[in-house]
Amino acid sequence: MKLIFQHLSYGLGIGSTIYLIYGLLPHADDPRYTPFEIASVLIVSMLIGLLSLIFQTDRISWTLQLVIHAVCTFVLVAAMGLINHWFTLQTMFQNALWSFLLVYVLVWVFLALDQLVTLRQINRRLKERR
Repeated sequence: MKLIFQHLSYGLGIGSTIYLIYGLLPHADDPRYTPFEIASVLIVSMLIGLLSLIFQTDRISWTLQLVIHAVCTFVLVAAMGLINHWFTLQTMFQNALWSFLLVYVLVWVFLALDQLVTLRQINRRLKERR
């Protein structure tokens, strides 16, 4: 249960941060968020966080886990975008897909750097104890 809550929290933090950063971009038409948009972002962010539980299994390769996670994440983001009228089916594949891929890669880079910093801190503490 703790692991599920942790993944929900990570997803919520990452998703809401991306949504707020997007609102700061100059191309954003209207920076005001509706309650429905906010709720959809929070729910989808938590679902994406739960999707990351796929990386806890050893039954399938990491590459396949990543592909499944990326595709399912895109489906959730696309559904949210269509429901919120942020784009159409046509613009989803023309523009939103590239934005999604860019953000997906940036999130992975951030998570990798965060993990690297955490591992270095743990190793430093272990050396101090010796």
